[in-house]
Amino acid sequence: MAKSAIKKYWWIFIPPIFHVLASFSFTFTYWPEMLDWPRAMAQGWLPYRDFTMIYTPLIPLLIMLSGKIFGFTPLNLHLLGTFLLALTNALLVFAAYRLTRNKIISLLLGGLYLYLTLAFEGNTLAPANLLTPLFFGICLLQLSYLKNNKTVLLFLSGILMGLAFLTKQTTAYVLPEFPLLLSYLYFKRRRVRLIAPAFKAFVFPLLLIITFFLLILISLNILGDFYNWGVKFSLLLPTLTQKAKVSDILFPSSRHIPLLLGFCFLALSVVILRKNFISFFLFSWIILISLFIFPRFAYAHLLPAIAVFLLLIAEIYPLSKKKPLALAAAFIIIFLMAWPIFKKTRLESRTYLEPDIILMADYLSKTYPSSSLYIINSPEQIYFLTDKLPAVKPWVEQLPWQMAYFNQEFTLAFKTTPPDIVLYTPYKTNEFSPSLVPYLKENYSLVHSFPGGEQVLEKL
Repeated sequence: MAKSAIKKYWWIFIPPIFHVLASFSFTFTYWPEMLDWPRAMAQGWLPYRDFTMIYTPLIPLLIMLSGKIFGFTPLNLHLLGTFLLALTNALLVFAAYRLTRNKIISLLLGGLYLYLTLAFEGNTLAPANLLTPLFFGICLLQLSYLKNNKTVLLFLSGILMGLAFLTKQTTAYVLPEFPLLLSYLYFKRRRVRLIAPAFKAFVFPLLLIITFFLLILISLNILGDFYNWGVKFSLLLPTLTQKAKVSDILFPSSRHIPLLLGFCFLALSVVILRKNFISFFLFSWIILISLFIFPRFAYAHLLPAIAVFLLLIAEIYPLSKKKPLALAAAFIIIFLMAWPIFKKTRLESRTYLEPDIILMADYLSKTYPSSSLYIINSPEQIYFLTDKLPAVKPWVEQLPWQMAYFNQEFTLAFKTTPPDIVLYTPYKTNEFSPSLVPYLKENYSLVHSFPGGEQVLEKL
């Protein structure tokens, strides 16, 4: 049976294969925390207590497990991040074919998905990359439930939703989609008897996974630390950004809003044309996922919405006999709207493993092979490149709002276990400067400077 399915649907894997190949021709962004956190966890460091992390830990845990098997290398990170989006691409092509029964349309959607993910800063590995297949899987399972009412589909979607919560706690943004589904069962189909089993099937695995996660935090004695960074810190961000002199809150600019409204208008047009619940359900998913641009706008936060958006576009196909140019027009409009983003992303994306950073890491590795290191206001991916861990616990990310939140505690921890060397970039007068800076001037001496302004300080 499996062989016959592969023989029948082999072509579905064409866009994912191209997705993997195309990722190597585009700049891949290696976020420092995705390089550093998994290595620290592999050596027994606990998130929230030993290093600061403001979201739930599934993505660094996944990288850690992958690293233990395949090695902690940039290539492993690249392949894992690409695999998650390529998997979503395969699911999209399959779902589009089930909807349209047209291979060409399905393959074109797969190609358009690749184009949009590259444009929307998806050539990386971050929580959004893992949320993308999870959210799209939930959406497909719940759509399938509407067709055959098998509660096992909702049970599986509840598992995926639980995993999404373990990836990022802002998954709460998309929870209203489930009451919407239940409302449809009640008001449209009048199937009241289905509501209780549907609710239990979805909520039970979701609560079970969250409870299991909390029990693990309790057993590791880091529940309070998780509350401190995963809950309290996020709620205090607006006030912290004032202390930090720079805001972590970033709203869409006047340049972004017309583009976002254009995609929204196109999606809404499909809902109006189709006049069915499936289109409205997909549209609601797009709107809820779009909330991920708050509190900090980035195109990458919209990655989980792209596959849902394109599946909604596929809903035009049944109308193509009446409006034969509608689908082609939609494809062209999407391509043209995303083109400026694609060009900008291709030109401005950075790897965070640029030659100047590698040169700094090489210097530190050769000059101080066995010395303890801490990095302040400088590239933290150097921990990964020098195969060192931070010399101070807790290791606070060098983000102004995190330093402002944990300033005194971090300074005390640093003074308790002062590292042998510090890679330090002096703060500008208009930047937040932690209370540790006077201690550095008194207890460390400058031994080397790099062209970018980074300084190597050695303990006196």
